[in-house]
Amino acid sequence: RGESFEPVMAIENRITRVLEQAEADGELGAELRQRIVLEVGQAFAIERTRLRSEKVVAMSEEDAVRYRIISELATDWVYAARREDEHGKVKFEWATEAFERITGYSVDQLNEKGGLRSLIVPEDREEFDLAEIAHKDGPSVLEYRIRTRAGDVCWLRDYRRPELDVAGTRVVRVFGAVKDVTE
Repeated sequence: RGESFEPVMAIENRITRVLEQAEADGELGAELRQRIVLEVGQAFAIERTRLRSEKVVAMSEEDAVRYRIISELATDWVYAARREDEHGKVKFEWATEAFERITGYSVDQLNEKGGLRSLIVPEDREEFDLAEIAHKDGPSVLEYRIRTRAGDVCWLRDYRRPELDVAGTRVVRVFGAVKDVTE
């Protein structure tokens, strides 16, 4: 735990000691003490979560830029796509900037066009469709070719990780990291 949690933990420990002493002195019943400890513990858990959230929100612009640069060095672009229905219709939620630079399309334009499948060359669509069906089996790597807006053919390696619904039976979202492997 970081330094910011130490004062919270100290207060939580002090309250627990006071309650234990009150119980030992006969001023507090065991059941009431247990309820108070539970409520105090939950309140402090909420406070720790709030402090963590504030720390994440306080990430500097410089840190955000560094994160984006590292993401783009490791891959050419990163994306999230949501499964729209049981028939496999997929809609891109977002993609890093390199997506548009490589494909020539914005995320909105891609979605209007019918999704990533619409860019895939016809010879690679069957393999792409089979990979879409197999998403629930876990992470996968798929290579396919797309035709960019400029008309060029681009080979891509797509590292994909599915997110399943609560029941763990249906893919609801796919996160991917794509590398341009065109030679």
